[in-house]
Amino acid sequence: MGPLQALTQAYERRLGWAMALPHLGIEGATRLGTLRESLPEPAIAEFTPHTKDRNVLCVEVKENGKTAIVPLLAPCGFTNGHALAKSLIMNGVHPLDIIIATDNDGRWLFRNAVEWMFWTHEDQTALDVPEHVSTHTDGDAGHERTP
Repeated sequence: MGPLQALTQAYERRLGWAMALPHLGIEGATRLGTLRESLPEPAIAEFTPHTKDRNVLCVEVKENGKTAIVPLLAPCGFTNGHALAKSLIMNGVHPLDIIIATDNDGRWLFRNAVEWMFWTHEDQTALDVPEHVSTHTDGDAGHERTP
């Protein structure tokens, strides 16, 4: 297998699944269907020279016929960004409307939640087929529970 073929296969494994699905997120979630007023309060802090994760999680909305982004979390690392993205998606935000903007020495780069791996094939499968959610043992009580 050549390097370009390996690249194509890696893309299909990582991202191609999303475009092949009949829907992303919860059933009925539509692109640009989120109202600004329905979003949580932003948790924004300014970047300093010491800021490691120079990312901002935003949601793309349509207002008065124009597309805009609403910053919700900065700085945004993988753990806190993934948790917020999953919460937004479970509340009806389309995964492709979640934008992660990265400050790259003054140039902004934009990727959606699928590209950033904040919404994965496993997340979508767990949402669509709840019995695929693994069970965990509650260490204190010894009972199984679902997360």
